[in-house]
Amino acid sequence: MLMYDFEDEDGEYRWTGTTFLETIAFKQTVDDKINVFQIKAYNAVAEVADSEWINEFSLHPRILIRS
Repeated sequence: MLMYDFEDEDGEYRWTGTTFLETIAFKQTVDDKINVFQIKAYNAVAEVADSEWINEFSLHPRILIRS
């Protein structure tokens, strides 16, 4: 589940989340290692096609990659 906060109509911050079904892997990047693409995708969910990470995972499907 991806949890995030948002500002409601009254200006209060609240938490909500999104559940991705059938997820086989995920990758989280620490703040000081993000790149320009990730900064531009702030406040968004983005699909990255043909990423090096997912291609590496596809070559070794039994290995769960965490970083």
